[in-house]
Amino acid sequence: MHLSRALTAFVLLATSACVLGKTQSRSVACDKASAFFAEEIEPKILLASCATCHAQDGLAQRTRFVVDTNGTPQATEHNLATVALLSRESVKDTPLLLAKPSGVTSHGGGTPLAAGGALYAKWQAAIMNAALCTQTIAPEAIAAAQETIATAAPPGTPPALAPPAPPIPIAPRLRRLTTAELDATYAALVPGAPSFAAKLPIDTRQAGYTQNADQRVEELFAKTLDDAAIVLATMIAGQLKQALAPCPTGRAEAACAGDFIASFGKRAFRRPVADDHAAQLAQVYAVGIDGGTHADGIALVARAILQSPELVYVTELGAGGADTTLDAYEAASVLAYSLTGAPPDAALMARADAGGLLSAEERKTEARRLLATAPGRAQMRKMLAEWLTTDRATENVTDAMLAETNAFIDAAVEQNGASLSALLTTGTAPRVGLLTQASFLAAFAHGDDSAPVKRGVVIRKRFLCQELSVPPALQGQVQVPQPQANQTTRERFAAHSTNATCAGCHSLIDPLGFAFEAFDGKGRYRTSEKGKPIDSSGTLVGTGDADAPFADAAELAKTLAASAAVRACFAKNMHRFYSAQSLPGTETFFLQGFDAAADASLTDLILRWAASDAFFVRRAEEM
Repeated sequence: MHLSRALTAFVLLATSACVLGKTQSRSVACDKASAFFAEEIEPKILLASCATCHAQDGLAQRTRFVVDTNGTPQATEHNLATVALLSRESVKDTPLLLAKPSGVTSHGGGTPLAAGGALYAKWQAAIMNAALCTQTIAPEAIAAAQETIATAAPPGTPPALAPPAPPIPIAPRLRRLTTAELDATYAALVPGAPSFAAKLPIDTRQAGYTQNADQRVEELFAKTLDDAAIVLATMIAGQLKQALAPCPTGRAEAACAGDFIASFGKRAFRRPVADDHAAQLAQVYAVGIDGGTHADGIALVARAILQSPELVYVTELGAGGADTTLDAYEAASVLAYSLTGAPPDAALMARADAGGLLSAEERKTEARRLLATAPGRAQMRKMLAEWLTTDRATENVTDAMLAETNAFIDAAVEQNGASLSALLTTGTAPRVGLLTQASFLAAFAHGDDSAPVKRGVVIRKRFLCQELSVPPALQGQVQVPQPQANQTTRERFAAHSTNATCAGCHSLIDPLGFAFEAFDGKGRYRTSEKGKPIDSSGTLVGTGDADAPFADAAELAKTLAASAAVRACFAKNMHRFYSAQSLPGTETFFLQGFDAAADASLTDLILRWAASDAFFVRRAEEM
């Protein structure tokens, strides 16, 4: 291979100094080689391209070549030591570290270094220099690199999808209701209650899900909450002679107020009202009737209850201590809101009153009952829509598209509880499963542009639970290849594979996006673009167990459905939604004993979670 004159001179300089010792001292030449590595190689090749997969937590973390991305002098020395130790290995008469990224031998990260290019020449020089100057590298860096290389998985081992996190239960917590849950709660408490969702701030999303532990009560939320409480309290005061707040003739109004506090408060708080809290609410009633009427007192009590923390938050505190379990009322609330998005119904509250729901079988029985209800089915649709991030109509995604997808999901739930294979492979080509639904395809596109990068990224994130960051060399600036008159989308995005900074990520992303090229930006099927036949073929890599070529989207979907890695990711996403938590340790805790070889349905996963310690146990965080 030809090097530029400057690089040739540099390598020869290092060679003569390190080997022959004629032109200058070995240490001076190797110091120059180290500076060259730190200034040219590490930032422009290792961090810009290789670290996409070969970082400490990347897809190739179990290989012998692991890049330290910490940005310290020690990290640079470690990276230089790694290159030095691997520099003498060759394949097909080419150094291994050069053969992999240039495509001389197979490389899951594609070919980010084109043979003969400037970066190729620099990388070749760096490998030669590292080999010649190995003895001048800090011994501790060499030792650390040797340990990484020695403990690497054998060649051919599938890449890890993510570093395993130590299993930990969810910590005791208070979880604020989402706006939808709050609306459902008000509707259950006050017949005819209007919706307040449009007036409340948009919910924060955690891992893409609205149902999560990150919701807060900000000033605007608190103000809207009080406005809602006033409206609903006025409605309640107008129903005093009805079942909501009755006061029979001859019974003292203060006693009736006590009855209302106990009955309405229990329904609102999802547990009996504590004596001290009941006493405080009785004082609120006294303030309301001071210069007012019994109805005024009840309205003020209702206003206090309807914005009380006991209503606004789901408590998961247990009895306290380092390790605890939910009590019966907490279990009822978590089951109800998780599985139906609404407060416990009468049957669930009766179970809690009887001290039930503390056994796995009781929780599983109630979970099965709730999932069979209309709200339970709607919650399953919501989970799948938020998983695919197709839960909202946009300029590109119409209500008709969403209705089609909901009908597809309902059928999958009805037939087999929504197994992953059914969700991904039901149908006849070219329309097979959720991934070829117009709602999904249009959600990840730009108008009439099929946007293969967006489609590829969502497969990596939502089906493989992989996060791909923008390479540091781009400094957050990503440029999309501009349309050309005679180029298909696939031809246009081929530029990613020849750009060293882009190729590391895009060799993992773009082939997945190209699988959907038979569908345009609106999700419409097509067989050609710009007068040229559509090419939807590619190879799935970096999955851990499902690396394989595919001809089109239908074949990709079939491969994904059979992958244990995808099934585990699907289970994680179920847990993130229903448990309202996305910490890796809590996911690992839930997945203990999970059989990723089985084609578990969404229903099966939910029932497994409801019966598990991941649902029931809370562990205080260590200080």
